[in-house]
Amino acid sequence: MEGGGGDDLYYVDSLGDVIVETEDEAPSFPMAMAMQLSRDATTSSVGESGAPGIPAMGEHPYRNGDTVAASIDFNLTEELESLILVGTAVNGTGNEFSNWLSGNAQDNVLSGLGEYDTIYGGAGRDVLYGGDGGDELDGEDGNDTLVGGDGDDFYVYTAGQGHDTIVNVDAYGEDMLRVNGAAFDQFSFDRIGDDMVATLIDQSGSLTFKDWYTESANRVDRLYDQNWMELNADQVDSLVGGAELSQLIGAMSQGEAEQDVFTQPLSERGNQPHPMIAAV
Repeated sequence: MEGGGGDDLYYVDSLGDVIVETEDEAPSFPMAMAMQLSRDATTSSVGESGAPGIPAMGEHPYRNGDTVAASIDFNLTEELESLILVGTAVNGTGNEFSNWLSGNAQDNVLSGLGEYDTIYGGAGRDVLYGGDGGDELDGEDGNDTLVGGDGDDFYVYTAGQGHDTIVNVDAYGEDMLRVNGAAFDQFSFDRIGDDMVATLIDQSGSLTFKDWYTESANRVDRLYDQNWMELNADQVDSLVGGAELSQLIGAMSQGEAEQDVFTQPLSERGNQPHPMIAAV
């Protein structure tokens, strides 16, 4: 298959398929049309309207480029920018440049390599590897594992979409988590072994941060809820056990001009080992 100029869409379903793509051609095929491949079906089709689980026209406008829709395991070559998995439980890998990778309704392994990658798991029990560079990882539906790697990684979790695990191993980047569909006061925070676990109070989902207590490099630096309220890693530590949750969130929400420091009477703290923290 030879695309020539423009942003081309290739459908690959056989190991014998060969793609010949010219580098640095001007864009002509809108990436949004490629996103209309359904991740929920075992067959694929391209239409003019969005399909379930696929970003529709106007979403992710920064992700343009030559796109492969693959129903087999596939690695992007350097002239290709985006990969959509369709059909069965197959796996996909990006290249050393910035890529857009999307899984299907089955269990997938999606791996970015270099630069900035945007990776969506789709439904199923997926494993997402960001690799080098700052990456955005969103497991979507199912119980997924998100592995950030080097760089400033951005994890996304939507309340009710499963019990996800985050493996953060970067000591130098500024890693962040965004929670959609829930505020911090809808979670309980607990230590289980070396992991920190944030569980929705209604039990509809959870986030496990692997080896949070092993070393600081494994902690996510900043967490944001649906209201863009921010907690840093130290503040999250203070919430483990739930003793200060309502007071911390109340103090941060009010933002009283005359008192920037959140304090708790010693009589209410009991034997909690963690220190007082500032709400700014």
